[in-house]
Amino acid sequence: MTKDEALQMCLEYIETDAHERKYVRHAIKEALAQPVQEPVAWRTFDGEGGYEYRSYEDNESYLEDWNKRNPKHISWVEPLYAAPPQPAQEPEPDELAIAYMSGLHDGKKQRPWVDEAAIRADERERIKAANAPEIERINAYIKSLEDAVQDEREARAKLADAVSVYNRFYSNPSKR
Repeated sequence: MTKDEALQMCLEYIETDAHERKYVRHAIKEALAQPVQEPVAWRTFDGEGGYEYRSYEDNESYLEDWNKRNPKHISWVEPLYAAPPQPAQEPEPDELAIAYMSGLHDGKKQRPWVDEAAIRADERERIKAANAPEIERINAYIKSLEDAVQDEREARAKLADAVSVYNRFYSNPSKR
């Protein structure tokens, strides 16, 4: 497992359940324990289906130089190693992992000490408190829209009354 893979697993762990903790810890330790391998050569695609090879010695910065000169062909240079990295061994599952995999984690009824409703209520209140300023701003905006609609209704009613008076006055010439 590479360091990038271990970091990706850490990111996924942050976003998932706690049962992954042991596996992430092992992956991090394993990735950090791996020796840093240096390539022995560079292989460059020639664009026509072939490859050019050059020694890593005296060409340590070849990849960076290539990428600067050829930004559209970054993937054309790849390092070659004397031995491939050893595959990571999966850690033995512990009792908690076995219980999780067997589906025991699904039985929330088996955890009577956890008040799920209280946890949800607390989380709801925490979210409301965190978003209170935004909620206040939105509510004020909604109120201003409602006031504007009410003002428009009142203005339309007054206009309808004025039109009615106008029509009565001008439609009956005897009242002038």
